Amino acid sequence: MKKVTVFFALMCILPFGFSQFTAMPLDYPNNGTAYMPYFTSIVDANTVWVGTVRQGGTGYMPYAEAVKTSDGGHTWQFLPIPVPGYPWIQHVAALDENTCYYLFTDGGAGGGSVWKTTDGGTTWIKKTNLEFQEGWANFIHLFSPDTLLVMGDPNNGYFEIQISFDAGDTWSRVPSQDIPPPLPSENGLSGEYSAVGNCIWFGTSRGRCYKSIDKGLHWTVVTVDPLTHQNVCFSDTQHGFFYQPGTTPFIYRTSDGGETWTPQPTIPGYFIGHMSRVPGINRGFVVCAWNQIPADSMMVLYSTDFFNTYTILDSNITNASGFINFKDETTGWLSGNYNYYHNIYKFTGVLTSTPAHCENPATTFIYPNPSFGPSRINLNKDLSGKNLKLCVFALTGELISEANIDPSSNSSTYLDASNYQNGIYFVRITQEDMQSSVIKWIVNH
Repeated sequence: MKKVTVFFALMCILPFGFSQFTAMPLDYPNNGTAYMPYFTSIVDANTVWVGTVRQGGTGYMPYAEAVKTSDGGHTWQFLPIPVPGYPWIQHVAALDENTCYYLFTDGGAGGGSVWKTTDGGTTWIKKTNLEFQEGWANFIHLFSPDTLLVMGDPNNGYFEIQISFDAGDTWSRVPSQDIPPPLPSENGLSGEYSAVGNCIWFGTSRGRCYKSIDKGLHWTVVTVDPLTHQNVCFSDTQHGFFYQPGTTPFIYRTSDGGETWTPQPTIPGYFIGHMSRVPGINRGFVVCAWNQIPADSMMVLYSTDFFNTYTILDSNITNASGFINFKDETTGWLSGNYNYYHNIYKFTGVLTSTPAHCENPATTFIYPNPSFGPSRINLNKDLSGKNLKLCVFALTGELISEANIDPSSNSSTYLDASNYQNGIYFVRITQEDMQSSVIKWIVNH
């Protein structure tokens, strides 16, 4: 295939910590080759479509099956796609549980073909004919059920960008006068782009960022860093990153939609991998990171201020590729790596855009946790003696209960698990309308 200051926006770290990404086992064949669940297209909390990369002793190998879950990753379907030749997955774009598009190239020869299902993966129809026969297709994006775009490397002197307004039945190539010409040896990156509303961006192998504000009909380009190839990620139409995974010392950020870019050091102490926006959260980004290369485990970091400050969502994930994708503040997936455990990782927390102030958070905790009856909250000494409010939220973000905390005691029975169903909750303690700490609470009768 081609190509610190810590603020706790989600929760205070308990003394023993929590993992917020859970391995959801897959069942690829154990036939001497390795399978990596890489590209993900998230429909909702239950439905996810996965694009798989297969590798053997000689390198990448053909694999043309859609992988889908409809129950949040507990069970998976393997759905053959009748792609001829030597198919390599390039990208996946799902509309719903029944309708999904898979983009393939023909091995190292390139090209590209789009395959669509409307019955949940039982049958597939090829939706492209002469498109991408002379180029290399990189990604597919759905602006709406009818409008979709496929981007490919330069063909006949300009990037091949095909647009369909009838759900893939017919295609129109964006003409050369509407796309700035490529530089010598410039191409795109498989599955790498960013889109918000009608805006779409992609980075190139020559360190440039292409942008369209009208669903791909017209394009502009800006040179960000000509010495590196870069990926792009926008949280909204104005705020984004231009970055290269690995050991490069700088990433670039923009606050004007990509017109200008400012370099900043990468997150101190980390090598960064793939990045995702968090739709619904202003300037919300998550990124995979490693302390060393080669990496033996991965961290996932979350920020709403360009990683000047950040939350560690998970700190010890093994056998993951670093390709991360979020649908909203509660739904995210981290791709697996080449191994015979065939795991993919599901986010089980809740992100928030509200900064939390946690001084010495280890001294504010619930005991026992998990709980089955009355539980005590031990308060940070800086919070005792103050007017505090305690709120309990469900995993969905729904407020379950709220109560005032007696300021005369720093340790009282504030929670009774017998009043709650089994599950994960978040307990928020606020001081005069300022969030002071959020604690993950598990109820298990």
